[in-house]
Amino acid sequence: MIKTLEYDYSQGDASCTLQLDTEKFTKDDAQLLLDFFTWDYDADSDPLDEYMKKVAIECIKVASFNGYNEKGVISEFEDMEGWPHLDGTNGITLLDVSAYEFYEGNLELEEN
Repeated sequence: MIKTLEYDYSQGDASCTLQLDTEKFTKDDAQLLLDFFTWDYDADSDPLDEYMKKVAIECIKVASFNGYNEKGVISEFEDMEGWPHLDGTNGITLLDVSAYEFYEGNLELEEN
């Protein structure tokens, strides 16, 4: 089954859309990776949902810190240990990502 997962960060400040083929990337695969990397996650939730949240936030981070679009993020993930290729070969495809934009105007100096 193919699902499209749309993630929104902080009410539109950033987003990520992933396509998941559950015949290629299964709950068992997700659970194995969640356990291997000892990530903090909700063990009572579906492991696919929890793992895909990790992928989505990492996509947003990579896009934000490097100024990458989808192609840049897909390319970066190819060299990142422990992360899936996002070209669909493992059942996960990055369809869209928008980076978080930092605004200097939101930065406030707190004097002590």
